[in-house]
Amino acid sequence: MINKHFLPRPEDLPQLQTAEGQPIPFALIIGIDPMNLEAEYESHAAWQATISYAEARAQADAATANRVLERLRAKKFFEKKQSLAAAGSKPTNDMIANAICLDPDVVELEDAAAAADERAAILNAALKSFIARKDMIVGIGANSRAEQVRVYRPVGSPED
Repeated sequence: MINKHFLPRPEDLPQLQTAEGQPIPFALIIGIDPMNLEAEYESHAAWQATISYAEARAQADAATANRVLERLRAKKFFEKKQSLAAAGSKPTNDMIANAICLDPDVVELEDAAAAADERAAILNAALKSFIARKDMIVGIGANSRAEQVRVYRPVGSPED
């Protein structure tokens, strides 16, 4: 049986919920409320750390899945070569490789490895969006401060 410890696990994804336990869509977390920048500053690092951890875990799971797949292919190659040689056949490497591609264990593990790679890519994209979010928060804050200076500058100040 195939060890599936590296398959995508919902518990590894950040659990975004309201106080009432209702799920919060990712789009709402990544969005910025310009009227409450202080809260955005305060919550950003925690969210980015959560996504960073999940992304690193997914990358490790994908690497494990691909390593296990490579080992299974090598094992199946050796077994197939031995069985064909015992039957008196002289198989080519291509014949053995094609037979391995059809093996149900290999197909199942290839699918699991592809799912792990996909999950890692999705979380990497989410992490990049959080990094861009930080820049947007800083930019909105800078614009807000600049507007406050323009609004509150005394008449006749040197920058008029």
